[in-house]
Amino acid sequence: MNSHRFFGHTLSTLCYGAVCAVAVLSTGCANQAVVPAPAPTVAAPPIEIVTQAFETDTLYSLLVAELAGSRERLDIMLSNYIQQAIETQDAGVTQRAAQLASYMRQPTETLQMASQWAALDPKNPQAHYMAMAALTDSSRFFEAFEQGKFLIENQHMPHGLDVLAAKASQTTVSQEDATSLNNLYKTLASRFANDAQLLLGISFLSYRESDYTTSLSKARQVQTLAPKQEQAYYQELRVLEQQKSPLVQQRLGEVVALFPENQQLRLQYARDLTQTNLADAAIQFQTLHQQIPDDANIALALALTQYQEGNIEQAKAVFSPLTAKPAQADTANYYLAKIATQQNDPLKAIDYYLAVKPSKEFLPALANAVGLLHQNNQAAKALQLLTGYQLSAPAEYQEGIALLTGNHYKNLQQNTEALNTYNAAITRFPHALPLLYNRAMLLAEQNNLKDAERDFKTIIAIDPDHADALNSLGYLLVDTHQRLPEAMGYIERAFTLDPENPATIDSLGWAHYRSGDNDKAIRYLRQALIKMPNDEIAAHLGEVLWVNKQEQEAMSVWKQGLELNPNSRYIFERLQRFKIVPAQSTQP
Repeated sequence: MNSHRFFGHTLSTLCYGAVCAVAVLSTGCANQAVVPAPAPTVAAPPIEIVTQAFETDTLYSLLVAELAGSRERLDIMLSNYIQQAIETQDAGVTQRAAQLASYMRQPTETLQMASQWAALDPKNPQAHYMAMAALTDSSRFFEAFEQGKFLIENQHMPHGLDVLAAKASQTTVSQEDATSLNNLYKTLASRFANDAQLLLGISFLSYRESDYTTSLSKARQVQTLAPKQEQAYYQELRVLEQQKSPLVQQRLGEVVALFPENQQLRLQYARDLTQTNLADAAIQFQTLHQQIPDDANIALALALTQYQEGNIEQAKAVFSPLTAKPAQADTANYYLAKIATQQNDPLKAIDYYLAVKPSKEFLPALANAVGLLHQNNQAAKALQLLTGYQLSAPAEYQEGIALLTGNHYKNLQQNTEALNTYNAAITRFPHALPLLYNRAMLLAEQNNLKDAERDFKTIIAIDPDHADALNSLGYLLVDTHQRLPEAMGYIERAFTLDPENPATIDSLGWAHYRSGDNDKAIRYLRQALIKMPNDEIAAHLGEVLWVNKQEQEAMSVWKQGLELNPNSRYIFERLQRFKIVPAQSTQP
């Protein structure tokens, strides 16, 4: 988990008091959502300014400015007000210029006018709020602190020192400056020991200094002083996560209970729970779904969690209406297809899979649809589907479609067509590892060992850690009694990369058998068969046991393999070779 996820919540709940009313900061006040500043083409809100007798030229310039504003030419309006603010040094004109610059999101002009306004009208808290915010946004934190100090000393609340510290702590301010700023805060706190905003600022700056003990202590102190100040809880969670505390998730749940309407925090809690407790995650997503029923992303998260938890019917009920939501439709259709497959309705599953449009689910959906069509004796429709997508699908999906087409022919044992498909695709995508790998496997099955070895080595040259290619090349050499030390090197490398892969464990056992170490062979082959009951692995283990004079166990293993695949060519070949059954026999 990333501790910065809680800091984003913190900033969104902080503001510079009255400054929020004039849209100086991009962060929202209290729990309000962040609202972008209006575009410059919208007329500025009316702001009452102090009037006085101006020179004719000044009055004319201000009238032109107001007229420009009424015509949505805020650039002219701002330019005139800034010019007159500088020339007249009038607090009212400067206020208008500062607020207009802030409204238009002009940071340089905002800082210039806000600073002048605070100097001209030093007793006006709004001037200091705006100057503080502008200085903070310009990373002039020490000057901003002086503005905040004025506000707290004159009992203007909120004074915004927490916002200043939050922003300072997330910038590239030097460690020396962070420490100096924190010392200023601590000195001020000696006079205002129960000021929650000030203490929260110390928590932020202490976190920046990696003083997590102080940061956590101050955050919890703020919770005592101001139990409803959500950012103090965010900061506590942030520190706990940084410390990798096992209590983070529990505390997050407690904070969610304290602020049940905080949807962003509940969403974070729900996401965390998906890693530890799907049932509780589903409860949180269900609550969010009830709070914001029109949020399709929340609905999708709920449905996915229900599906993973095994509540298929509940998930189906939530997925179904999402098929009408463009952003969620592909995922919804994909999982509805999986549900239909689980419920033994392959035709409905195919329809759902084919409803998935180009997206991250597109190729998996197409692969599953083709597989179901094969299982339901509709291979011709599968080929028609693949051919159609070769003509219509976007370019980024063509490599995957070519792979599925080649595999389609291979599954039908139309090996010439499969090889032609792979060849054409590899000409177009020469570094496509799945295509190279599947062609290599087909070549190996056809005993074209030279070309198969070439493809495996091409893959390894592109990706030296391609465990499947390393294992397959090693097995190819072992099975054909070629270059056993080299073959063992490939397989051992694959085993190092993927030690739990039963295919690699099988290859390692077979390599030891070919090298004459039957005891090691039996040990590895037993592991492989336990991990992946498979007739080919059973054939290997049975052979080694038979050669090792453990005939009864060998027969038991072969019987197990035949129960998995009654027509296993691997087992029958050994039964005939060892003269256990007559040659050409179709059963033991």
